[in-house]
Amino acid sequence: MSLNQKLNLFLERESIKDSIYSIANAFDLNDFSLMESVCDKNMTFDLNGFVIEGLEEVKTKSLNLVGPMDTTHTVSNVRVDVKADGRKATATANAVAQHFPPGQGQEKDAKHFLAGTRYYFELAKDETDSWKIEKYVLKIVWTQGDFSVMQGSSD
Repeated sequence: MSLNQKLNLFLERESIKDSIYSIANAFDLNDFSLMESVCDKNMTFDLNGFVIEGLEEVKTKSLNLVGPMDTTHTVSNVRVDVKADGRKATATANAVAQHFPPGQGQEKDAKHFLAGTRYYFELAKDETDSWKIEKYVLKIVWTQGDFSVMQGSSD
């Protein structure tokens, strides 16, 4: 592989990683436009077996719940496989996500929910050659804390 080919592959992989970091940040910042910038409008989001079809439904059924919360999604161990055609890719990552009810992230005794997860992605280049997430699978590996935080409960 030539130096140019290696550099181009490196840049593609970094662009894919940016899409992954961006969707995590979209949840933390409650930023649908950021999510929209890295996701295919027909994406599938599989949240530990709860499957959501389409970006608007992801917004309604997931971002609108998690986005207002005090959260951090810390993504690591990103692995990227760009397919031979250069237009499709898969990726995996690990994440730790801390969730507090809105406005309670800095309260000492606030209820919280912490999850260690694995992410699986399928991505494709769009007509502008930008990498878009077509499928996002989130598998929860372990949890700590109070799951009712995720259901919007505040008691």
